[in-house]
Amino acid sequence: MHRFILILFLIQGCGFFIRAQDSLSLERLDVIQLKNGQEIEGVVLKQEFGTITIKVIDSVSHREKVRIYQQGEVKNVFKQSKFKIGTPKSSGISSGISQNLISEQSQKDDILKQTISSHDNIQIPIMTNEPVIINAQRSTNPDDYFDPFSVPRPKRRERIWNREIRGFRAFLDYAYIQGIGKSKNNRFETAGSVGFQFNPIFYIGVGTAFDLTLNDADSSLPIFLNPRINFLDESTTPFWDLKVGYSAAMGKGFYCSTSLGISLSKKGKRALNLGLVYSLQNATYYDWSDTEPKTRIAFKPTYHGIAFKLTYEFGIGR
Repeated sequence: MHRFILILFLIQGCGFFIRAQDSLSLERLDVIQLKNGQEIEGVVLKQEFGTITIKVIDSVSHREKVRIYQQGEVKNVFKQSKFKIGTPKSSGISSGISQNLISEQSQKDDILKQTISSHDNIQIPIMTNEPVIINAQRSTNPDDYFDPFSVPRPKRRERIWNREIRGFRAFLDYAYIQGIGKSKNNRFETAGSVGFQFNPIFYIGVGTAFDLTLNDADSSLPIFLNPRINFLDESTTPFWDLKVGYSAAMGKGFYCSTSLGISLSKKGKRALNLGLVYSLQNATYYDWSDTEPKTRIAFKPTYHGIAFKLTYEFGIGR
């Protein structure tokens, strides 16, 4: 009989202990400590791109809410372990003993909070001034870098031209040059230039011209460098043209021709140009003296002239 009563009390004590253990649970929360001293308790969902997302329980509505904090606002993130005591189910004789057990346990709770509470620090990614590479395969392109703390910048865009005339190009000039100054030499000039049009504004090429004299002076055959500028990216635009070179045959010497005019678009990559020209040609020739004994004398005249020039331009290839 005594053994039966002892076993009954042991079974009852085990039940009390299990119920007490069920009422005592350990809760682990993430804590975000802000730089202003505020602490936010909840569950950290993710940390990326300089932000921390945490799920918290609203103190007023008692509903779950998601909050996002910038990395610059956060001082530290850690986990905190706390004991949470629930309300055990009690019935009959066991309710009084279980309440006593919970009461005793609640007295120890303050001590346990100080001794058992632990702070497991969570390593926060260190955000440096270095940009984050989104695509490593294209890391040479500056537009593939992303800095979460910088103001978004627009991507670089290529210049869109009104006229798509980039490529190889040729110019054919026809002009009558009226001589001016002390040494007059009226000439008829034909010239050709071939070069590369980098965009609708700038062209550079090389060419040659033949200046046929019309008053028994000196003809010339200059070879020149030919830069050219269109002032507008339009079908009709003013232009400036320069030819600088040297005449290696006949009237040998320095050659320069510059013109201002207007380019009139005809069709596609072809255009007709009208321009006013100033031309300069140094010449060197030899003649015999009138006195005896006759000797060869070198003459070096400089021919100046103005002209009205007609130019036909066209693209080469595609």
